[in-house]
Amino acid sequence: MSLRDWFVGQEQLSDFDDSRVQLPQKTMETLAGYPMPSGVLEALKWEADWRAALSLIRADAMLAARE
Repeated sequence: MSLRDWFVGQEQLSDFDDSRVQLPQKTMETLAGYPMPSGVLEALKWEADWRAALSLIRADAMLAARE
C-alpha cells in the first residue's frame, strides 16, 4: 500500500455529510465523470464515484504538502 492509498483510506469526507455543506451538482458530476442518474442504486454508485475522486484529490494535496 502506498502512502497515497493510506491517505485516501483515512479521508472520511464527513464534511459533506452535513446537510448545510454541499457541492454543486455540476461539480459532483465532474468528479464522478458522468451525470447524476435517476435510479436509487445508480445514484449510490455515482455518489461513491465522486467521493472517491475527491478523496484522491485530497490525498494528492496531502502528498504535495509533504514536499
